[in-house]
Amino acid sequence: MFWLYAALLWAVPPKNKVHTSTFGYETILVEHGSFEMGTGQGDIDESLHHVELTRSFYIGRTEVTVGFWKKVMGTAPWTRAQTDCMRSDLEEMPEHRSPVYCIDWNEAAYFANILSDWERLEECYRFNEGEIVYSKGTECMGYRLPTEAEWEFSALPDHFPKAEDQPKEKKENSDKKVYTYSGGDDIRLVGWYEGNSENLAQMVGLLKPNERGIYDLSGNLWEWCHDWYGSYEQMKSNNPSGSTHGIYRVLRGGSFSSPAQDTRIRNRFRRYPTFRSNQIGFRLARTAPPKPKKENSDKK
Repeated sequence: MFWLYAALLWAVPPKNKVHTSTFGYETILVEHGSFEMGTGQGDIDESLHHVELTRSFYIGRTEVTVGFWKKVMGTAPWTRAQTDCMRSDLEEMPEHRSPVYCIDWNEAAYFANILSDWERLEECYRFNEGEIVYSKGTECMGYRLPTEAEWEFSALPDHFPKAEDQPKEKKENSDKKVYTYSGGDDIRLVGWYEGNSENLAQMVGLLKPNERGIYDLSGNLWEWCHDWYGSYEQMKSNNPSGSTHGIYRVLRGGSFSSPAQDTRIRNRFRRYPTFRSNQIGFRLARTAPPKPKKENSDKK
């Protein structure tokens, strides 16, 4: 019964239209806007602050799958991965629904460049001997990892309320609700975590998507973000893309082995950019081209 229910969920069209690129990457358009990032009720690195995202962007409808990795790269994703990172549990899943794991930050960024090449878009990252030396951030029009702010904004409802309506401070008569997890307050319905995953990564898109039509932002796999990890106080409020330098890259969303607390929308995590784990995957983002300005007509 559960799998029938899950299949029906997968078939439900999202509220926001799915955009399929020329190479077959499915994304959801997230319109630009402002929001209160973080929370005053979580960990010390989750301080509440105002953020303005002036550029609309596309973000992956699901985590990147094994099938799509092979289509882009022409090879299996684990060719260079550590053997102790690999597991056989995904071998029973169809490749187009199996999330890629054991990919470090550099490999995810390199994958974004290759997909950009296929679609004749500019590359957002520059490498030297396998290490990132330059990135254009949100000004780049090619594929890249989502910024931490973009990731959090995507995980929130598209009618995001004011700062005073933070989780656990919701007014009973308010129709603007901020969920604890991406898509709802019951993690069992929206994300794979330690309580429902049997300690295994699951196929993408089985559970309920959030209101934007994006799947698995809470749970299943931690997801790499573009940013170096740092204090929110170090970041600008307009189109933040993290610290200018650092030791760790940001991870968001929690994984199949995480407690529910770690799959919260606001929760932050970090790891070395060369770190691999069977609990870490990624999805891509791309800055949306600006809409053409309407010409004023003086005709009478």
